[in-house]
Amino acid sequence: MGEKTDKKRKRAQATSEEVGETDTKIEQVDVDKEARKKLKREEKQKKKESKRKEAEPEAETESQVKEDTEAQKAQSKKEKKEKKKAEKEAEKTQNEESESKDVEMEDAAEEKQDEKKDKKKNKKKEKKEKQKALQEQNGDAANGEQDEAATANEQQQGEEEQYQQKKARFIVFVGNLPYSATVESIQKHFEKNPPASVRVATEKGSSKCRGFAFIEFDHYDRMKTCLKLYHHSQFDDGKSPARRINVELTAGGGGKSENRKAKLKQKNQKLDEERKRALQEQKKQPSKDNKSHRNGGQEAWEGGIHPSRRGIVPGSY
Repeated sequence: MGEKTDKKRKRAQATSEEVGETDTKIEQVDVDKEARKKLKREEKQKKKESKRKEAEPEAETESQVKEDTEAQKAQSKKEKKEKKKAEKEAEKTQNEESESKDVEMEDAAEEKQDEKKDKKKNKKKEKKEKQKALQEQNGDAANGEQDEAATANEQQQGEEEQYQQKKARFIVFVGNLPYSATVESIQKHFEKNPPASVRVATEKGSSKCRGFAFIEFDHYDRMKTCLKLYHHSQFDDGKSPARRINVELTAGGGGKSENRKAKLKQKNQKLDEERKRALQEQKKQPSKDNKSHRNGGQEAWEGGIHPSRRGIVPGSY
């Protein structure tokens, strides 16, 4: 009996030991599984962090590139604006200089004419006084010789004045032109009183008209006829609708002296008064030329002067 019990005990102890070993093995397996899970989680977190670190500098570089490109674009825009401003200012200064030169030339020509008129008057006065003194001394015979000398001197002065008139410049401002106007279309409009030269104000880098021009004549009388006959005439170049143009004495754009402005104001006022008087006279006493014009008849303009003005204009040909 004792041996049997010992055997049972031994068996029970062996089974208990085996059960304990299996439990410890199971526990170790569970621990290993949890450890593996932790390791996997840690590896995943490390991978995420490494990816995040790699993505952050790329995002920073992209944002920097965007900022740099935007800054470059803004700089290029500023540079373009500054260039445009500089070009506009240069164009303005060029136009002002050219217009001021034209005005200065006109003023100089007018001043010369005024000086010549004053000299003529003074010379005539001196001649009259000398003639009177000679008449008292020498009598009628000497008077005849003096008259001949005076007429010869007057003829010489007239020739000199014509020569100086040729040297002077006679420029007219033409405004309210269409942007399609060209030198050829302006010359065609003024073909009955042809100008010596035409200068159209155009935009920089193109042939587009800026709406005004300067026309120059080789004779004072032609400039006067242009001012009287072509002011508020209908300009039609076939490209733009017909429009009424202004023909005035040049005002220029460069000079700022009060004396020049007052002079030009007086001239244009006189010109307006002359035009008003001419209109009133035409309304009161319509001439044969006006009747023929109404009936559709046209007369040839000889020498660029209207037939109604040939008898009035000095030096017409």
